[in-house]
Amino acid sequence: MPIVIALFNRHEIMDYFMGILGALAIVYVLWEAFRMEVAGRNKLIAALFMVVFSIFFWAFYEQNAGALNLFAMRNVDMHVMGTELPALAVNNFLPPGWVIILSFFLPGYGHG
Repeated sequence: MPIVIALFNRHEIMDYFMGILGALAIVYVLWEAFRMEVAGRNKLIAALFMVVFSIFFWAFYEQNAGALNLFAMRNVDMHVMGTELPALAVNNFLPPGWVIILSFFLPGYGHG
């Protein structure tokens, strides 16, 4: 436990440590993939591809409530028909709003 606490207190060391662990994990998964038959290898590489892009998606998605609001407040004209819209309300509505709006166009989903 003291080692973990020390690593969290020295985040620059933790960054290198986690980067090395991540790289080793990817190398290990690829090494195991190329020891498999072609069908299993393709599935494992596809899963690795999806995991990597999932990491990037969630990293950008989590910027929604912070960095994107700051960007909108500083760089976007939020005046609509003479009134100013709050950037926080507009940006925090978009992801769940699109889910609700687009769900009407997907037949069968949400209908018991």
